[in-house]
Amino acid sequence: MDSYSEFTGNIIEETNHIARIGIWYYDLVEEKLHWNNIIKDIAEIPHDFEPTLQTAFGFYKEGINRDTIYASFIHTIKTGEPFDVDLEIETAKGNQRFVRSIGQAEHINGRCVKVYGIFQDITERTKNKILLDKKNKQLTFAEELSMIGYWNWDLVNDNLTMSDNLYLMYDLPLGKPLSVADAYSRVHKKDLNGVNKHLTKVLRTKKFEKYIHRVVKQDGTIRYLELIGKTVTDENGKVIELFGSCQDITEQRMAEIKFRGLMESAPDAMVITDERGRIQLINNQAELLFGYSLRELFKKPVTLLTPTSLRDLEVFYGKDFYKNPKNILFKSSHDLFITNKEGKYIPAQISVNPVATAEGTLISIAIRDITEQKRAEYKILETNQNLRHTTTKLKTQNKQLEDFTHITSHNLRSPVSNLNTLLGFYKEAEDNEERALIFEKFETVVDHLTSTLNTLIDSLTVKNNRGEVLETSMSQTFKKTKEMLGPDLQKTGTSITVDFSQLDTLRYNPIYLESIFLNLMSNGIKYRSPNRAAHIKIRTILEGSKAFLEFADNGLGIDLQRYGHKIFGLNKVFHRNPEARGVGLFMTKAQVEAMGGSIRVDSKVDVGTTFTIDLNYTLDDK
Repeated sequence: MDSYSEFTGNIIEETNHIARIGIWYYDLVEEKLHWNNIIKDIAEIPHDFEPTLQTAFGFYKEGINRDTIYASFIHTIKTGEPFDVDLEIETAKGNQRFVRSIGQAEHINGRCVKVYGIFQDITERTKNKILLDKKNKQLTFAEELSMIGYWNWDLVNDNLTMSDNLYLMYDLPLGKPLSVADAYSRVHKKDLNGVNKHLTKVLRTKKFEKYIHRVVKQDGTIRYLELIGKTVTDENGKVIELFGSCQDITEQRMAEIKFRGLMESAPDAMVITDERGRIQLINNQAELLFGYSLRELFKKPVTLLTPTSLRDLEVFYGKDFYKNPKNILFKSSHDLFITNKEGKYIPAQISVNPVATAEGTLISIAIRDITEQKRAEYKILETNQNLRHTTTKLKTQNKQLEDFTHITSHNLRSPVSNLNTLLGFYKEAEDNEERALIFEKFETVVDHLTSTLNTLIDSLTVKNNRGEVLETSMSQTFKKTKEMLGPDLQKTGTSITVDFSQLDTLRYNPIYLESIFLNLMSNGIKYRSPNRAAHIKIRTILEGSKAFLEFADNGLGIDLQRYGHKIFGLNKVFHRNPEARGVGLFMTKAQVEAMGGSIRVDSKVDVGTTFTIDLNYTLDDK
């Protein structure tokens, strides 16, 4: 190579370094990618690093950038058409850069053997373009929102730029070079701390939220200004520039202050939300009712004030309401509740009203605590329930009296008639031997009459007296009854299984409970089936908060269609059993009802019988 060619080559290489232009080619035959050192410098990789096609594509940012370069590369191979694209990459050190990639293909005999081109770092040029676009967007931003003034703050050089109108709003001399200290000189003293905190937050979060502060003009006039801004960061993510707009909202602010005064004078708690249900304002009554300050609730969803169990419902109806806002009064009969900061449920009457404003629809929610009203309602309901209970009790007692009268007239008529008949026979008897035989029959009838009277008296006593209520154990009662029936159980081969796992101990009359166990277990033994081994199952059942006692056997069963209406009657028997007297179920029913409970029977002939007793006992009674 002559000196001129060498000199020219050096000039070209130096120029490429200055222009940040690298050269590359991809050999499709050898499947090798070649980058010169300039490209490696742009990608921030060592000069001895040998890139592959896959690693080259990997530098392009995932998404549209990577998809574009890949599609362009494939298109050139297939068609021979060159490509020229501006895209964004991420270097090996994580820095963002903008590059221009140009490529074209070399074909031999219709087959692509090589793709080559240049790779130029255009980061600075692109940033300038982005900056210009940003300026244009800034002007458009101001026009769209009818801003009165705009500003730009270069944090690196502490250079503040304002529009002429903003100079006037801050009451600063037009055209004077500004620093942030100049703008601070007009900020109301009571707002300086808030402005500093806001600025600190912007620099930390890189997000400029809308902010309102006061300025004081030279004549003492106070104006409210609303700042809206955006941030610009460098390649390290540090905020280097702020820009935005400023609007005088004094009149609007005065209206808000008046509105706040009206809210504070309202007798009810007031909550104001935006159209998405986010809380914007509450009055003092709301702070007292809920226990939250406005700072704690600001921009939080209003569903925060509803019980957790109802939030899904509130959100469902809330979405529908915000689509078509209208006045709604939720009356106390709807049983609405709100929750305070401590999680306490408070019954409330709620009124919801949409309010149209310049910034969109706001929702005004008036909430009245109706705890005292609800207490009064509950007291009335409780009184009514007591009256209904008393009425029911009187009806029951009247029914019991009617039943007692009917049973007495029915069950005593026969033995009294028999006595009268025997008395006639006695008078007509011709000798002492005949009179002795008749007298024996007198004793039998009197015994039956005495037994019937005693049973009726015991029943009446049970129905009108709960007796002594004590802590009573099911398992202990069963154990005692099983010992009493031990010979019968052994003789008949009757087996019993019990399960008191759901409820064992309760407050009940122990004598009644023992009698219930004895009568129902005895029935299971007496009315066993001759075709199978007798088995009795006893268990307690909890359904919700109510408690039941169940006795089930596999005995003869009862034809309920035929005898169901008589099953708990006195002296009613349904099987030919010499031990049956028809008293046990009669007394069992009386004892269960005396404790405020009830008993029902389910039975099928030759399958078995189940007695279920509602114990009139809930878990709250423990």
